[in-house]
Amino acid sequence: EEKKKEKDVQFEHGYRLGFMDGNKFYLHNHLSFILYYHREDVEESQEHTYRVVRFEVVPQSIKLEDLKADEKSMCTLPEATGSAPQEIDPTKENQLLFTYSVHWEESDIKWASRWDTYLTMSDVQIHWFSIINSVVVVFFLSGILSMIIIRTLRKDIANYNKEDDIEDTMEESGWKLVHGDVFRPPQYPMILSSLLGSGIQLFCMILIVIFVAMLGMLSPSSRGALMTTACFLFMFMGVFGGFFAGRLYRTLKGHRWKKGAFCTATLYPGVVFGICFVLNCFIWGKHSSGAVPFPTMVALLCMWFGISLPLVYLGYYFGFRKQPYDNPVRTNQIPRQIPEQRWYMNKFVG
Repeated sequence: EEKKKEKDVQFEHGYRLGFMDGNKFYLHNHLSFILYYHREDVEESQEHTYRVVRFEVVPQSIKLEDLKADEKSMCTLPEATGSAPQEIDPTKENQLLFTYSVHWEESDIKWASRWDTYLTMSDVQIHWFSIINSVVVVFFLSGILSMIIIRTLRKDIANYNKEDDIEDTMEESGWKLVHGDVFRPPQYPMILSSLLGSGIQLFCMILIVIFVAMLGMLSPSSRGALMTTACFLFMFMGVFGGFFAGRLYRTLKGHRWKKGAFCTATLYPGVVFGICFVLNCFIWGKHSSGAVPFPTMVALLCMWFGISLPLVYLGYYFGFRKQPYDNPVRTNQIPRQIPEQRWYMNKFVG
């Protein structure tokens, strides 16, 4: 019976200002605060510590005449059964008295479990059959589509790598016309490889953060745990970013690997740090408590140049020594002439 009563109770965010009964308006002018506290288990010689683990607000409507207040702003409430609600007349001024009361109750809920009320699911029926059915259909269709695309692509690549069918390739249309130019090294290979390395670094960081959060290690109760974990992981993932950036840089026929490693370690973090520092200066100017303290900025700089930079250099060194990626098709010696573009295809318009 107690469990049924608990299920009947419905919690809301905030409380209603009042209610209507027919054509009459009634105002909630009394709030009952119920504060639940948990007593920590300590040794006999130590004092007990109490932590607030939950609170509830119960609004009530009590008529002005039933509220009795004294000079010290203390009031006595009538019995719940014998009090009439406070009616509001919208056509005239209403004299009101707002009151509140506080009740303390001991709770068995521990401090670490205080979020469970919000995190528990109301509908526990998971439709496993529908989920598995959808996953199987998606994988089946994806597999068929992948097989068709891979077979077509292999056939095209085999044709492109033949020496004697230049006439056949001339008949190609659309995106296949540029098959001999797509693997040509770009104008700025160092910047491209640096951005790819930063992307790999971010990807590894996000993947591990999501996995750790999925295991429940990053609780919302510990403030800043998510951001701290993300910053540390980004610094340590520099070895993977540097490895892939170095290998791509060698594939693009680059030879200044030390400069490339420095660019990978400083380009993206430098832009982000610069923007955050400028914004933080404005927050400092407003004397906001949300500003990042100066020692924290110095600590981030030390981590950047003390952890991330050496790891990027390490990964870049091993990535640059690896064999470059093999391109599936040959690159034409003479670049294909780009036809004159229309005005709306201009890069500034774009």
